[in-house]
Amino acid sequence: MYRIKLIIKEMMWTLIYWIRLLEGLFPQKSIVNSDHKVTVINPTFSPERLKIVKRQTKILLKCAFIERIIISNHNPQVRIEEAINFVDDRLILIDQADKRGAGYRWVVVNSYQPKFIFSIDDDILLFPSQLARVLEELIKHPEVPHGIAGGYRSDYIRNRETEVDHLTQFYAITDKHLENYFELVKEISFRDEKIGELIELWGDDLLISNTGNGLPRIHKIGVFIQDRTAAKPGVAHFTYNGCGNNRIRIFMVLKEVLDLK
Repeated sequence: MYRIKLIIKEMMWTLIYWIRLLEGLFPQKSIVNSDHKVTVINPTFSPERLKIVKRQTKILLKCAFIERIIISNHNPQVRIEEAINFVDDRLILIDQADKRGAGYRWVVVNSYQPKFIFSIDDDILLFPSQLARVLEELIKHPEVPHGIAGGYRSDYIRNRETEVDHLTQFYAITDKHLENYFELVKEISFRDEKIGELIELWGDDLLISNTGNGLPRIHKIGVFIQDRTAAKPGVAHFTYNGCGNNRIRIFMVLKEVLDLK
């Protein structure tokens, strides 16, 4: 029975995949133009997710509004070139020499001084029409970060037009938000150096979500594909030992810093 459910789910994701690709052949009217160039920074770690990283990269290359795509591999035991075996002038592949947390993505992308930034977790697939939809909202409302899913109180929310407490899975920000992120890291580290050291591995999403002049917003983009490893123990980040406790510790100091602003 489990095997049948898995096959049906795979067939459903395959159908959605091709529908989304076909949508790209008939682009809708958009406020996005040649002045709105996006730098994408996608971190990855698990070898089990390299297949979906490769697929996402090929999709990103179909987007005219994307200026560069940086894939930052944070696992020294993996070579990203072995998975992404194609080249493009917009594609930058980086194998980090040391093991890094997901939050190191912001250090990597900061050196390119981008105006608009997307970061997509390595367990989902987003398509050109969905990315353009979020970029439109970022252009119209650059004062806050934008995304497609997030946490509100204790609930996980996606595919809705609403504010959330923090974003998950996809982050659309500006250079100003990135600047504010590093300022938050600095202020938290000043208050508690040990907590500051935890941010890269456990809580960069909490900080980046709080870099605007209000709550971050998520948007209704339709169904997006999640990899089968999205909740797999030992692969999904939230299944790591200590994740929940360390995130709470980061959040408490972050709240103290934000309350003073």
